[in-house]
Amino acid sequence: ILASIRSIRGNTSRTDYELLVVTKIAIADAVAMAPDASGVCFVGYDMALDFSAKCNAGAARATGEYVIFYDDEVRVITPGWIEALLECLQIEGVGAASPKLLYENGRIQHAGLVSGVRRLIGTAFHGLPADTTVHFNFAQSLREVSSLSGACVAMKMALFRAVGGFDAVNTPTDRSDVDLGFRLREAGYRCVYTPHATLLHTGHPSLGVESMNAKGQEQPRKNKADIHLLRRWPNFVARDPFYPPAMKALLYADSPQDFDIYPAPSADQRAGLDVLILSHDLSGSDAPRVLVDMATRLRDAGNLVIVMSPRDGPVRHELVAAGVTV
Repeated sequence: ILASIRSIRGNTSRTDYELLVVTKIAIADAVAMAPDASGVCFVGYDMALDFSAKCNAGAARATGEYVIFYDDEVRVITPGWIEALLECLQIEGVGAASPKLLYENGRIQHAGLVSGVRRLIGTAFHGLPADTTVHFNFAQSLREVSSLSGACVAMKMALFRAVGGFDAVNTPTDRSDVDLGFRLREAGYRCVYTPHATLLHTGHPSLGVESMNAKGQEQPRKNKADIHLLRRWPNFVARDPFYPPAMKALLYADSPQDFDIYPAPSADQRAGLDVLILSHDLSGSDAPRVLVDMATRLRDAGNLVIVMSPRDGPVRHELVAAGVTV
């Protein structure tokens, strides 16, 4: 925490900001005594690891017109990073802005998020050099993107509150930034990436576990955030209007193989079970025909049904028509 505070205060040209740190009460009490922490507002938070709730708690205490959510493993590289982010928010219709984030080796970690890829969400230009000029210099261009990294994202406070803040129920940690970006787009606002602010993000090792059991072993977190995205945002997850298939085929090195999502016609708010069905293909042969009957009956019984297959085929159209995402 102190390293983050020093990085912001020592490398930021702007001075008219308030700095709020959301952390455990015991840590806050200890860190607040350090000289570097003078003037910092500490917000005690002793609940389980929950990125969304922590951000909401900090925002509730903030008094500024704008809010920047800043991960404690981010370090400032560009002194004018705050000005660069706020400049984006002056553009009509822009709801949120994020900077370029780099790994410690100088390669890109984040230059906007990409939807419609393996694991549903990825990062644009991931792993390329910070100054890459590929695809018409896109990584060095201020541009609209489908969503933004929550490691550093700026918004007008009034808008953040108007859209309900981060969703601590459905996306307590994972996909919290994606869900917020999609809600902004649904409300008619744009998400903007700016290369004119560059920060270092050293990673997030704490996100892999929630707690330790009695034997001191790591307890994996229960995570249904991807299901929430498929349930609430099937069309936004399936297609990225700012990173179309041809562009993805050229640039998306994380997962170059074909990966397509065919969403059910509308967002599914059903309260039943979340059912995943795997099939070897989607041809008109016997097994896929059984799959269609099974998926349709489960869907009609009030469950969310998702089908996955390594091979496309004609029954995919029947499944989608029946309200099943493939």
